[in-house]
Amino acid sequence: MAKQNETGHAVNVENFHKLIQYVTTYGLDYSPSNPELQLPQLTAQHTAAENVQQTLTDQVPLFNAARNARLELFENSDKLATRVINALEVSGVSKEVVKDAKTINNKIQGRRASEPQQVPANTPPPNSISASQKSYVQMAQHWAALVALLENQPAYNPNQPELKVEALDQMQQDMNAANEAVNTAYAQYEEVLTRRDEVLYEPTGGVVAVAALVKKQVKAIYGADSPQFRATNAINFKTFKRK
Repeated sequence: MAKQNETGHAVNVENFHKLIQYVTTYGLDYSPSNPELQLPQLTAQHTAAENVQQTLTDQVPLFNAARNARLELFENSDKLATRVINALEVSGVSKEVVKDAKTINNKIQGRRASEPQQVPANTPPPNSISASQKSYVQMAQHWAALVALLENQPAYNPNQPELKVEALDQMQQDMNAANEAVNTAYAQYEEVLTRRDEVLYEPTGGVVAVAALVKKQVKAIYGADSPQFRATNAINFKTFKRK
C-alpha cells in the first residue's frame, strides 16, 4: 500500500501539470479573478510540488543507507558477545563477574534487531521506526554495560584484537552513532514528508484542493457539457492520508 501511495503522490503532481497545460490552451477565456487560480500561481505551485516530491525521493535512499549501515554494524554482535563471555571465563576472573557478564549477554541475545538484513535503496521508510529503534538502542545499552564490566577486570586481556576492551568500547560508541544517524535521517525524511503533504493535500490551498477549484472555474466559463470541462474534469486527483 505504501508503494502505491508513493506512486499516487507523483501522479497527482503530474496530473496537476496536465491540468495547467489544458487551461493554458484556453487563452484569455481562462482569466479567474481568484489569484490562486491564475496561471502564474498554478505554475509556481506545481514547481513547489515537483521540488518537494523530488526532495522526498532523494531522502529515501539516505535513510536506507543509514539503516543498512547500522544493520551491518550490529550484525552478529550477539555472536561476538558470546565470544567475549568465553574469553572472560578463561581469564581467571571470579565466578561472580562471569555470572554478571552472562546476565548482560542474555539480554544481548534476547534483543536481536528485527529489521531485514538489507533494505533496497528506493524503499520508503516505514511509518514508524519506534519498535526497531528501541531494540537497537537497548542493544547498545547492553553492550555499554558489558564494556563497563570488562573495563574493571584487569585479568581480561584476550589476544584477539576484536575482543579487547578498546575495540569493544569503540564498537559500542559506533552503535550509538549509528542509532543517532538513523534517528536523524528519519527525522529529516519525516520533515520533508510533512511538507509534501502540506503542498499536495492542505485542505484549502493544496494541489488537490486547488485542482478542484480550477475545474469549477472551467465549468463556470464553458458549462458542464463543454468539451473543455469534460477534458479537465477527467484528470483525476486522489488524497492520500498517512496512517
